Amino acid sequence: MASTPVETWTAAGAPELLELLTGAGLALARYNSLAAETAERIGDTLVARDDVTKQERAHALKVRRSLHRDASADFVDWPRQRSQLDRLTGIARGLTDTGNLAEVIARTAEAGTLAERQWQAAEAAVHAEARRTGDLPWRTVQVHPPLWRTLTEDHPGVLADIRQRLARGERWDSKYLRKRSDFLWRLITRAATKTTPRGWLTHVAPLALRGGQALDPDAGPGCSDDTTVPDVWAVHRVENLHTARQRALPSEGTACDHSPGTDGERCIDVRVSLAPLYRLDEEALTVWAQRERGRLQQLRIRHTEGLSLVVGQLVDGPRPWHDLIRALTGGKDEGSDAWSRFLQHLVTTGVLQTQGTAHETGPEWQPAHARPDTDAARPNTVAQAKLRNGAEQDPAPVAETAAVFTDVYRAPTAFSFRTAHADLQELMGHAARLADLLYDEAGPSIQDTNVLTLLDGEARPVLDILHDFLAGNGPEVRSGEGLTHGRWPRPRDPESPYGRLIQHLSRCAASSGPIDLGPSDLDRLGVPGHSPLWPMTAMLRPSRSPNEPAAVLDAVMPTGVLDSRFAGALAALHPDGHSGAEYRAFLRGLEARSGATFVEICAPSLGTRSANAVRRPEYTSFWTGDTDRTHYFAPLNRRSGMRHIALGDITMRREGDRPIAEAGSRTLWPVLHATKGMEPPWDTLGGLLLAAGPRRLLRPFKLSGILAALPHLRHFPRVTLGGRLVIACAQWRVPVDEILPAGVPLATQMRRLADLCVTRGIPRWVFVSTRFGGKPVAVDLCSVLSPRLLGRMAADAPTSDFVFEEMLPQPGESPFREERGARLVAEVAMGFPGDPTGDELAGTVHMRLGARLMPKRGR
Repeated sequence: MASTPVETWTAAGAPELLELLTGAGLALARYNSLAAETAERIGDTLVARDDVTKQERAHALKVRRSLHRDASADFVDWPRQRSQLDRLTGIARGLTDTGNLAEVIARTAEAGTLAERQWQAAEAAVHAEARRTGDLPWRTVQVHPPLWRTLTEDHPGVLADIRQRLARGERWDSKYLRKRSDFLWRLITRAATKTTPRGWLTHVAPLALRGGQALDPDAGPGCSDDTTVPDVWAVHRVENLHTARQRALPSEGTACDHSPGTDGERCIDVRVSLAPLYRLDEEALTVWAQRERGRLQQLRIRHTEGLSLVVGQLVDGPRPWHDLIRALTGGKDEGSDAWSRFLQHLVTTGVLQTQGTAHETGPEWQPAHARPDTDAARPNTVAQAKLRNGAEQDPAPVAETAAVFTDVYRAPTAFSFRTAHADLQELMGHAARLADLLYDEAGPSIQDTNVLTLLDGEARPVLDILHDFLAGNGPEVRSGEGLTHGRWPRPRDPESPYGRLIQHLSRCAASSGPIDLGPSDLDRLGVPGHSPLWPMTAMLRPSRSPNEPAAVLDAVMPTGVLDSRFAGALAALHPDGHSGAEYRAFLRGLEARSGATFVEICAPSLGTRSANAVRRPEYTSFWTGDTDRTHYFAPLNRRSGMRHIALGDITMRREGDRPIAEAGSRTLWPVLHATKGMEPPWDTLGGLLLAAGPRRLLRPFKLSGILAALPHLRHFPRVTLGGRLVIACAQWRVPVDEILPAGVPLATQMRRLADLCVTRGIPRWVFVSTRFGGKPVAVDLCSVLSPRLLGRMAADAPTSDFVFEEMLPQPGESPFREERGARLVAEVAMGFPGDPTGDELAGTVHMRLGARLMPKRGR
């Protein structure tokens, strides 16, 4: 849930400004229409006459040209233009046979005066609003503890620069402080409108879902009650795993003599292991070593006696540094320095990796909203802003990388949809029907690479298959349309069920209201049925409005993924309700019935910003990939007894159309429960392994991007299932040049935003992205801060069209609130199917799948 009340974000909007701009826009449109007609009348009636003087003709042509120009650009000198129109009115009245031209010119002048007055009033209001909101982000950040903690801990350089500039007397409308204000506003927008957990900005709260009620037609389909979130939180801090690794790395060339005060003393607590991805053959060791910017470089190192000894000691898993030295020297002191330097060289080149223990504190409950002491707040960054006093410095926020990741948990509470949970479960089944149809239409996803074509009936080591593919012996990778981001593909066959569905939606788009799809509609269009075969988790945005559907479907993910990074802390805070026991029972039950073994893939994060997103609970009894599991299964998640299966021991083959992964006599079902996706070349290896598991049943989906499949449309209305679940909010394509024309003042930009609301029916509050499936940003079309925000988005990701999406629920319609009454934006994670126990569901899945997934006994 959002950490900051949504009112802090809407406070920058001014609805009365929209009214002024709309009125000015209508007056301007009326004037422009009259001006165009008058210009034509002047050309036809005055310019071509023989009885006008040369000076009068020149004046008529000058006025005619000015009337053809955009009036808003000329209002800065309207008195002069009005006097020119009045003079031309007098000329027309002095001529005969001009009809009512003089009256037409006079009427145009009056319309222009009215439009100019309204425009000047709107422009003054825009400037006043700009002054009001100039320091609004700074004032807001100081009074909301989550925002202030984010600034002091994660962006201390920004805070220091603001203080220095304010102390020098700079104003918030100066170039540099305006940039700082924009940065603070982006923090506020993130903290008040987004629900993806991120440090102090967005929190996690355990929720007890009540059974729900039967739909009451008189009360509306929204949520039954307001849900108050207690004002306590628990803070869990975990050191950045990359920072822990760097802290554990001894400097190359130093001896590990373990003497107090020496660099080598650190070696005592350091674990060392082979690089997570390596391949051994008779001639050499091939490793994929990490380099700068999160990329892996393939290195091939010929075997030497020393390298072979090191590899032999580490092939079974990580070892403490000093134990490895002792094993290599046979327990003697002689040669330890040389071995230490050799190991440090292998670490530097990426053949080996070191791991220190990542420090963590908490979680412990404490009162919420207590703002920390300003000067006592400790910075939490690796890269600090290096400030200079010179005014020429551009203080754009530096890319600061957290040295410690912070997760904040709120106290548990209870919640209930007005729609019964059984009804929501049924609606989720119909949403899954659509998702299956979309997946079949989109084709292989990014993990379904054509590396699978290298499989045949003969079992081959999976690392050999990866090596051949990367060496160019395999076909090119084919990427899908990205259904996980909500982008609907364009239909390939108009007569297919998907093609008929798109045609039906296209016809319905002509209506102004929402489009509702019911089970009968899906049956009529030929959409195949769906029975959930795997526990999934749906992210729902509930609404308290009696005039809106119960919830908006944001995304659906396999169970055990969305909360994987937080499962340990939640289990520590609430051991009875968040142990993951039911999901483990499901996996164990399926293993017992099928004879297969689930194995977790541990692939490292290559970037510092998402280093800790690889953490997860121990849902399986085996893992593969990185031999050092310490950073993947944190102490709060870790259980004893988990065993490692080396990647080098895994073989793959094809049995019919099914990839089969094996290790010895064991059939493997690889799975991945991390929120962080795998990066090259791990994504290729992971896609290959996951193809041998129940991946088809684990497909995440979003259904929001229907407009992507209809390029001829500029707008697509909201789509609901059964009138109670929104699967796609209304969307609009908006050309960037339409709202951000080059070189126009702020007031003109605000008028363009107001025009969107009036002419295209776009609501005040929207999410905007630069492409379908792109990162959405909340935008208030009544806020003078929005044009600069949109301009930054267009500059960061150049595009011809913005994608606008209505914000549902609207601010103020969330059922969650603080104890003080302020509304909090939130999403609810609801599992489905939700009734059976883990072992019962395993029996159901085993019965329905039959031979489609279960391995054969023996070859």
